[in-house]
Amino acid sequence: MFHPEKSKHFTRHRDPESGVESWILTDGVAPYQQAFYFVNDSFSGDGRYLWFYCGFPPSQALCLGLLDLESDRIGIFPETQFLDASPAVRPETGEVFFFSGCELWKLAPRFDARPEFVNRLPEEIVRGRRPVRIATHITFSPNGRTICIDAGFGRDCFLGEMPLDGGECEIWEHIGFYANHAQFSPVDPDRILFAQDGYNDPVEGGMIPYRQRLWTIRRGGRAQALFPDIDTPKHGHEWWSADGRFIWFVHYGEGTFKTPPDNPEIIRVRPTSWPISHSHCSRDQSLLATDICCNEWDHMSVLFTDLKTGREIFVVRRMPKPAGITGRYHCHPHPRFTLSDRYVVYTTTLRNRADVAVTPVEPLLETLRK
Repeated sequence: MFHPEKSKHFTRHRDPESGVESWILTDGVAPYQQAFYFVNDSFSGDGRYLWFYCGFPPSQALCLGLLDLESDRIGIFPETQFLDASPAVRPETGEVFFFSGCELWKLAPRFDARPEFVNRLPEEIVRGRRPVRIATHITFSPNGRTICIDAGFGRDCFLGEMPLDGGECEIWEHIGFYANHAQFSPVDPDRILFAQDGYNDPVEGGMIPYRQRLWTIRRGGRAQALFPDIDTPKHGHEWWSADGRFIWFVHYGEGTFKTPPDNPEIIRVRPTSWPISHSHCSRDQSLLATDICCNEWDHMSVLFTDLKTGREIFVVRRMPKPAGITGRYHCHPHPRFTLSDRYVVYTTTLRNRADVAVTPVEPLLETLRK
């Protein structure tokens, strides 16, 4: 079992308001280091490998860094510049997959490794165009044979899957609106969750609004809005529960909710007055990690909640919004449970720059039990 807090590359930090201890990746390889977007785990399944985003301001390009907790070595791979928040770690092997242009590549967790080509979107879809994304964030099908794609080209979006053996891509539907955040169900290889989102029109400019945020699609079927009878632009930052029984999401201004995908109903899991932005639940759905990064505040926060008791504590109460970073990158905490829910991993700005941080869960629970 690997323990990030035992690595020489992490420094302990005690929050002055809550007293919670976190470990920050202070000995790094880039001036900007960020944990993965919360849908994807930054760690391999056994906890040996920690992958993270690396940036060199003012360049907006990001590439991948790696910490091997067995050898306690750290390194950077500048050849892995990727689209959107696409990187995903294969938990069984520690390999990382990412999109470069319209091509899918993978990289083994070795410091002498070189990227290996996996697959690409066919030219009849690409037609010489530059993609907005191919996968907002890569998710693997339950059988591990394909990944989910939400390929975007201007006003076009193609939902489907891309095989990891180099086989032909399967497009489930050509969507007639701006779609992103597609995620395979963790238990059903024939179902994808995705989002409709607002966007700047690539031809005429200006923001295009939307009414329905949450959608699902089944292989061979058509996309369906989860709540077609109501407007849901305040729903967002959705994810699947580990057992696939629920779709969780944030209702901006009201809290963290969930719904069963087959018979949708809004279940108000954690109503709150905090202006939360992103949430993530533990595998048994009893714990919640949440961030607050609203525009009206001059700082960001990370909050931990025990849903069984309703008690909560700030992991970090006040993190600055460093000038030139939060506006240039998608620099939000994006907390996520990881390593069998033993830790929460997130991005911190406590050093007035972006760094990866981890917080052990058991001390949080012990504090809440007092």
